Amino acid sequence: MRDVSLDSTTLAAEPATSPNGKHHPGGAEPPLMPLLLTVDQAAAALNISRALLYQMIRRREVETIRIGACRRVPREALDEWLARQRAAQRAEAV
Repeated sequence: MRDVSLDSTTLAAEPATSPNGKHHPGGAEPPLMPLLLTVDQAAAALNISRALLYQMIRRREVETIRIGACRRVPREALDEWLARQRAAQRAEAV
């Protein structure tokens, strides 16, 4: 178990607010996800293996683009895939 210590600067009286008005505990801004992800990053974001994501890419379930020799996954492609999966599961539940 990792030891986490809190000091007076960690517990701010007013929560931090980002430009869009959302509050972030501890005053830290959440990290921004890049527009394009490596296959490893995209697999980690979906909490699946790299091999499974490559299978999904081959089946054209997840869009990718090439930049030179590099394959990248637009973050929107992950959102679109997730939306399709959720819609399909909702339709099956009916």
